[in-house]
Order: sequence, then structure tokens, then C-alpha cells
Amino acid sequence: MSANTTNLATPELAAKPVGEADRRFVAPAVSAPRSSPNSFRLARLLSTDVLASFPEAAYEQDSLTQDLFGKKRILLAKPSAIRHVLLDNYTNYCRPPASQRTLRPMLGDGLLISEGESWRHQRRVIAPLFAPRVIPMLARTVLTCALEWVSELGLRAGQSIDLLNEVRHLALEIAGRTMFSIDTGDDGRILRRHLDHFTDRLGHPRALDFLLPLWLPSPYDIARRRFHTNMLRVVERIMDRRLGQPAGSHARDLMELMAEARDPETGAGFTRAQLLDEVTTMLVAAHETTSLGMFWALYILAHAQDEQEQLAKEAATVDLAPGQVDQALSALVYTRAVTSESLRLYPPAAVLNRWALADDCADGINIPRGAHVVVSPWVLHHHARFWQDPYAFEPSRFLPGAPPPSRFVYLPFGAGPRICVGSQLALAEITLAMAALLRDWRVEDIDSHIPRPVSVIVTRPDRPVQFRLTPRRG
Repeated sequence: MSANTTNLATPELAAKPVGEADRRFVAPAVSAPRSSPNSFRLARLLSTDVLASFPEAAYEQDSLTQDLFGKKRILLAKPSAIRHVLLDNYTNYCRPPASQRTLRPMLGDGLLISEGESWRHQRRVIAPLFAPRVIPMLARTVLTCALEWVSELGLRAGQSIDLLNEVRHLALEIAGRTMFSIDTGDDGRILRRHLDHFTDRLGHPRALDFLLPLWLPSPYDIARRRFHTNMLRVVERIMDRRLGQPAGSHARDLMELMAEARDPETGAGFTRAQLLDEVTTMLVAAHETTSLGMFWALYILAHAQDEQEQLAKEAATVDLAPGQVDQALSALVYTRAVTSESLRLYPPAAVLNRWALADDCADGINIPRGAHVVVSPWVLHHHARFWQDPYAFEPSRFLPGAPPPSRFVYLPFGAGPRICVGSQLALAEITLAMAALLRDWRVEDIDSHIPRPVSVIVTRPDRPVQFRLTPRRG
């Protein structure tokens, strides 16, 4: 939806209960400080919940500057300035040292972390693997996994279900099968435990991560390197098992496509070490963010029964056989709108962090060398200048005929050359999973606790939430 200055909701208004006359789901606003915190308080918030680091003014202004141990932290909410940083002059910006410290142990030197010519080579090799012509092949695997998952969940109808845990299981299964076309089995479960340990204990940036130069390790970095070694060992074991399969005994998958892919400019492919990094990046980043996209969408629909019923009726008219996935994705118009709107309300990646390599000016906003530049999808998606009732769940914003949102106002997958290459597959995955589940089952939230979104690496609920499934048909 384009900018609209009428009936705009503020975070305070959005947090009020919705009356009986207004049945819309309205997301509770996060707790925002009235003014910017000092450096130590800010560092603590960045370690525990980055959403709480944005003061109220962040949701109304073009930019906001905070001090972080003598360095400027500049939040941009001006679309032209964001375009400048993410697109027009993107080579002047890299990931901040603190982000490298916390993300590299999970992702190695894969596409999300690499910089310069190494990144350009990786991008040229990987981007064609997610071209529109490839998505249907991968989406068939997605839908097969989703249907199996729904069948297993149905056996627990009427019981209390930890839905976040369930969608994580589904997303990891999808990531494993689209990558390797084999069941990751025990190794997949071990990988999930490693990731939970990292996000809970090691993935939070600490004050030392902001203060120390990148070449000087902290005690946390030593533990992170140990985690990286252990995680790579698990991924390599899965990769070797896949490479050991007889030729022609498996479906085409991302592993095979990446092993065959070549840089169109240089003709170079990936070495084994590079392939391992890329596989790890896709397994970790894809399943973690997509599972949270599924969770928040289903959480919203559990509280928006009218929209859930409308989605279920649409899904009931669509052939969800894997062989018909092309037609299904085209027909699930309302379901896709629900996916897009839920990603607006609860973007899995709440912040995009950049580090200015040289002095710059982004449409009148001065950015000194060494400044920490923040583009926050969370702030942009709830900004009073860009959205009417920004905390209200309104799938109609994304239906055909609605004015499309500005490219640099709505960015659940980032923007510019470093936009997520797997965004279309992620959208297809969330859309197909919701259609497969809600076609046959009604999702109800049976937990009295309203989950508070918190974000360090990704936007997660502050604790598990219990759901229940009831059948729509006998």
C-alpha cells in the first residue's frame, strides 16, 4: 500500500484491544523507549531485543541517530535514502564487525556474509538457481513435504501443539529435501539443536563485539568458532551422504544444481569448501526465516478467523497435488496476500545492518565513515507515514488491484543487489504450507499468553505458543 496520511495508527493506538465491531487482528506494538538509550543500555538491547532499541520517534521520522560507544548508529526510514544505501551506492557499505562476529559462525563465507568480488562471484553462480523456471521444480518438493506434514499433524488433532516447533520441523525438512533430495534424519535434528544453542547463547552481540576490532577475538568468539566447527561437521556429513548416492537415483536438487553451476563471466564453479559454505547458508538461513514466516502467519490467522475461513475456502477450490503446483500457486491469490501481509506485520529479518566504508550522503542524511547504518523492515512496515493502520492485519493491501507498496518501504527480503535470492521460493513455501494445512484443519490459539516478538538475529516469539487443530470436514 502506498503512503496514506489518513487514519494512521500510532504504536500506542495499535496496542489497544479491538472492539466487537472491528474484528480485525491488530498486532500489539512492541515496547518502545521514549528517547534513545545510552551506549550501554543500547548495547544490552541489541543483545536481547533489537526491536526495543527503536524509540517512538523512529516510527514517525525519516532518520534517527543514536550513539553506540562513540560511533553513530543511523536508522534510515526515508525510502530515497534507503535506495541510496542498498542500491545506488551499495559498494560503500558492508556488514558491521559485530554482525560478522555473530553471523559468520553460522553461515561461514557463504553468500549472505561475503563481500566484494567473492560475493559477486557467488551471486552470479547462485542467482540462476532460483530463476522463475526453477521454482516449480523446487515447489513440488515443498508441497510434497507440506502434505506429509499436515497428515502427521492431523493425527494429533485436538491436542495441544507447539506450532513453532512444528513449522521448524517442516521448514528444515523442506530445506533438506530441496537441497539434498534425501531425508536429513538424525543429522537434521542435531543441526536444529546446534542452531537453537547458538541463537539462545552465542548469537547475541555483546558489548565486546562492538568494542573490539574484528581481528581480536573475545571469549564468545572462541565458543562461536567451536560451534562453527561442530555445525560444519554435521552439514558435511549430510552433503557427503548425498554425494555418495548413485547417479540418477535421486531427483534434481539444489545440491546438484550448485555443483554444476558456473560463473557466467569466468566459468568458475564452487570448490568443495565453497560448496559447503553455500549449502550451510541455504540450510540455516532458509529454514530459520521461512519457519518464522509460517509461524507468524498462522498465529495471526488463529486470531483472525474470518480471514482464515476465506483462505480455507480458496484452498478448497485448488488442486494441491504436487504435479499441479504451478496452477496452485497462480490460483492461491488470497493466500499469497495473507503471506505478504503477515511478512509485513512480522518480518523474520527485522533489521538490515550496514557499515559505512567512507563518508556518504543519502538524500540529505550525512553518514560518516564507520557509522552503523540500520535499515529496519520492522520499523518501515509499521511506520505511520507509509501505512494506514500500520498494526492492523489487512491482506487486501496485497490483492490484485491494490496500489503496490514502495520498493523501499516494504522489504521483508531486503532490497538491491543483496536481496535474498530465495525470496520467491520462501513465498511459495509459506503460501503452500498454509493452504495445505488450513484447507482441512482450523487452527486455534489455546494459549492465554500473547507472544511478544523479540529479535536478535530473527524475529521470534518470546516463548512457545500452544495451538490446537480441529477438522473442517468429517
